Amino acid sequence: MEEIVDLMKFSYPTLRKLINEMDRNMQRIISDWPCLNFVDVIVDHCNILLEKNLKAVWLESLEKKCKVIRRYFKYNQQFKNESYPAIFEQCKSFEVLRKDQVPKLLVTFELLLKYFSEDCSHLWKFKNDDDDGGNVTQYPVIIIKGEAIYSDNCNINVQIGEHINISCKDVLEGIFVNFLCYYLYGYAYARQINKFMEFLQSLIEGCTLSNPALHIGNTVFNAARV
Repeated sequence: MEEIVDLMKFSYPTLRKLINEMDRNMQRIISDWPCLNFVDVIVDHCNILLEKNLKAVWLESLEKKCKVIRRYFKYNQQFKNESYPAIFEQCKSFEVLRKDQVPKLLVTFELLLKYFSEDCSHLWKFKNDDDDGGNVTQYPVIIIKGEAIYSDNCNINVQIGEHINISCKDVLEGIFVNFLCYYLYGYAYARQINKFMEFLQSLIEGCTLSNPALHIGNTVFNAARV
């Protein structure tokens, strides 16, 4: 994989030119550049594009900010009488089963989607093995074959249209790769999850939310910056 990543660096300018063409052919791009279905290649490409070590920034954000955001929702009285406690209960049950920290990290994103009143089906979709692959979207979506986002035995892929299908180790990595794909291919955020994606961008880029329509997120974000 290291050799593939190195070779992709040499071809970065050519690939960016093809991706940025107004009449680009995604099927042709993926056919000619099949390594774009590998997580490591996507991350390295976006490192160059955004001039950051994005994996390091992502891991640091998870470590430093997710706990603060969870505590905000767990102990703020305004959320006590809504369905937030049920989300925490499901997370806790999988935390006991898995015996790791992944459910605690993932619950942060489910809480944010609820907080922004956005449709999680435009971030992730559940499918079974018999699914015929219909309802394909033209923006990145995490496809989950399994019981729940917290389960450790899910099959996870980030899918774009009919030609891009990126295998991820878990939903947490899927969220990261999903976010990067918006940048890699130059998609506008899906309007149904625009607030969530803007917030995710702010976590990774380390800036406050500038869009007035997203002011409700600044309270949580400012807490996460501590």
